[in-house]
Amino acid sequence: MKKSKKTWFGLWLDKPRIAMSRRRFEGALAVGLSVGLLIFGCFAIIDFKVFVPPPVSYNSLDYDVKVLENGDMRVVEHVDVRLGQNTEHNVTEPWHHLNQSFKLDAGSLMAINDVTVTNATTKKRYTEKGMPDPNEYMDDRIWDADYAGHWYLVDTTLTDAPYDPAQVRLIDRGTDTMGLTTKTKGAAGVEPTDGALTGSGQQSWNPDYLNALNHPGYRDANGTTQSEHQRSEISRPRDNATVDLVLNIPTTMTADSMKFDIAMTFKGVCTASPDVAYLKWEPVGDGNTAPIKKVNATVKMPPGVTSKDSWAWLHYDGPSRIRQDPDGTVHFSAENIHGKRHLDFVGMFSGDYSKDMARTGVDLAKQRIMDDERGEQRQYQQVVRMRLFPFIGILLLSVLLAMADLVISVRGNVRMKFPDDLDYWRDIPDISPSAAARLFEVLSSDGAGGVPLEFKQMSATLMSLIQKKAVAIHPGKAERYKGVDLVSISPAGAEVWIRDHKTDFDDSDKSDFTLTLLPVCESHRSSLHLYESEEALLELFMDVEGRHLPVSFDLAQFNSDLKANPKANLLVRKYKMSIYNEYTALNLSKPCGRGVFALTTLAFFAAFAIVMVYNTVFEYTAPLFGAMCTSLVISLAVFAKAFSMEFKLTDAGHMQAVKVLGLVRYLNDFSDFTDLDVPDMVLWGDYLVYATAFGISDKAVLLLSKVNSIVGAAKNMNAAPLSPLYGMLSHAALVDSNSANASNPWSVATAGSSVAHAGGSLLSAMGTQLSTGFGVLWQSVSAASSPESGGASGGFFSGGSGGGFSGVGFGGSGGGSGGSAFGAS
Repeated sequence: MKKSKKTWFGLWLDKPRIAMSRRRFEGALAVGLSVGLLIFGCFAIIDFKVFVPPPVSYNSLDYDVKVLENGDMRVVEHVDVRLGQNTEHNVTEPWHHLNQSFKLDAGSLMAINDVTVTNATTKKRYTEKGMPDPNEYMDDRIWDADYAGHWYLVDTTLTDAPYDPAQVRLIDRGTDTMGLTTKTKGAAGVEPTDGALTGSGQQSWNPDYLNALNHPGYRDANGTTQSEHQRSEISRPRDNATVDLVLNIPTTMTADSMKFDIAMTFKGVCTASPDVAYLKWEPVGDGNTAPIKKVNATVKMPPGVTSKDSWAWLHYDGPSRIRQDPDGTVHFSAENIHGKRHLDFVGMFSGDYSKDMARTGVDLAKQRIMDDERGEQRQYQQVVRMRLFPFIGILLLSVLLAMADLVISVRGNVRMKFPDDLDYWRDIPDISPSAAARLFEVLSSDGAGGVPLEFKQMSATLMSLIQKKAVAIHPGKAERYKGVDLVSISPAGAEVWIRDHKTDFDDSDKSDFTLTLLPVCESHRSSLHLYESEEALLELFMDVEGRHLPVSFDLAQFNSDLKANPKANLLVRKYKMSIYNEYTALNLSKPCGRGVFALTTLAFFAAFAIVMVYNTVFEYTAPLFGAMCTSLVISLAVFAKAFSMEFKLTDAGHMQAVKVLGLVRYLNDFSDFTDLDVPDMVLWGDYLVYATAFGISDKAVLLLSKVNSIVGAAKNMNAAPLSPLYGMLSHAALVDSNSANASNPWSVATAGSSVAHAGGSLLSAMGTQLSTGFGVLWQSVSAASSPESGGASGGFFSGGSGGGFSGVGFGGSGGGSGGSAFGAS
């Protein structure tokens, strides 16, 4: 006997076992990855922003800022904007404007001047030009010639009026953007007018001015025109103003990148208190709706300031960094700034470096600001912990469940009670082909080549009936054999008849067989020694086609008759139950893996909870990170479930596994043996029955026939009794052959020789033909078991610090100077 080799972990090393493990592992891995990718893809599609970016977004926004000793701030922006399609109400229009909005008030930003705009790509300098008349029609050609390449500032507080810093008068409310008490030179003490905010928070305006806005040609009773009313109202003192910087760009449908350098001076940004000077600047305000991928900024303090007498903080609820150089220069960055999020910079330096600032503080500010920033940072850290703990908790729970799932699955595979003294087994197992197919399924846990277990069981059972001569089988449709006695015809007579009527066969006959239920099934059935599953299939045939034997029918007829039988569902259930009872009575295996199923289910629920918790607490940052975590956990859980063993062997199963796996090894290596003799050849048909049960019939047909040609020629096998199955395949080959003078298929040596010369293609085609024909039978039975007729086939089954530092931002308060918002039109 040929012994199998052992590995250090106690499992035998043989071709079938390695193939089983590898197929199961690769199949489980493929399923796990596929499900994970599918889940991730669904989340990505749902988050449409991944695939459909907004019409206006910024690739980057870089700032170079100088804080001047007089409290002003020189700001240089390097803008890189992306413009998608400008579609509204299914109408696509070109882009003509880029705009940036600023908020003015006496406590943060008093005015904007000294504006310059340059196209960073072409180096063209944009010039200031008044805003175009919105009522004037102009085509794209006129726009590009007369208006593109210019910029203007517009006061949008009331209506689109040209912005003039000299005319905008802001009321000093006595506090700045940090909430500290201040005084403003030239504005302090101004009494509120009817242009000031009322107690309800709404601005009231002169009714004549409102009429002028709605009627361009309007004149009041005194003859005052619209423009005169406009100038009058704009110059009235007010609490705040909104100013837009508008760039007239050439007509553009879409652009992946448009770069501009914009410089301007912010007036009155800093406040000088008795001990320090400070500012709160907001490069991106809550009113911004255009996403910005990344913001980088460099802020230089007034000359003489160092890291020892300056401090800085960054307010941003997202990925960010902030650091300070020894000379006091601060660098900060922020990523993924979505709409409605603010980015604020708070800077503070010694009051010794301030001079003639327009706004002054009444009280000491240094400690107050530090305390406020520390308080905001602590509060934000508490919020982050409240966010982080649920997410980390559910993530760890999901991973632990998936890992426990995997550990149980792997241990189940390692501890599977396989026989460790496996030899070749040349005899036929003493269990039915149907039970052998089920046991092999348990041992391999992955099927064979994707062939359903129920198909293998029925095919092997039918072939066993043919092998035991309970059923005769001939290739082609039953109508081809009218007038032929298929019960008493000899093999030689069948050969002659098929040769004489070969032209009557067509392509439809290649996938059909004619079955004849022989009289022995009725008169001397006990002599056939049928297994319970074989009895059940035979009874199914007789219940459908009739009990007056002999009776002949092809698979197409059986399919039609089964559908027409009102008791078809009951008959099929009876057949299925016999298969189940037969295997159960043998007590070969027991179910296991329920723990894996439970853990997989829990891991699924926990994994989906990951993305729900993440989207709740981190809705703005890396929206697909939670989906990725969920997909990974699900992939791991699905892999564990797919790789797990669903059954374990009993002692009886252990004994039968030796025979089943030994026979599989023997059939796979059949043609490699040189010590084969006549008994091996006599078992040809039985081998083919169980090869079908194991899902390797195609290979077995080729190997068995190849050996037949060698052994038969050497040992005069022609006189030996041949298997009915070999005759079946030979006749099928004769029908399928294109040669009118095909050699005698009943000759073992001749058949084997044809395989050798044809490279096995002929018998490979017969194996395919066999599978196709039996597939019709299986589909018929499956369809009949469906609860509803006509339905589908039924199967059998950041904070900061001073003195030079590096850190991250935190989600502090907004409302700093500028409150910038970006857009296009």
